[in-house]
Amino acid sequence: AAHVAAPAKGANSFSEDQARGRLTKAGYQSVSRLAKDKDGVWRGSATKAGKKVNIGLDYKGNVTAR
Repeated sequence: AAHVAAPAKGANSFSEDQARGRLTKAGYQSVSRLAKDKDGVWRGSATKAGKKVNIGLDYKGNVTAR
């Protein structure tokens, strides 16, 4: 999964489990509160390197964190 500045809008076919799996593969732990927004982006929170971050996963599989 690539890390991008902003997630791409579009129809997202990932299930919640698939989204969680991609985020875990990208190094995120304790992924929680995952929900798909109106733009088709999975959003939630997680930790990476001990820091809590807000994450997004777009339909292309790109990950955003802030």
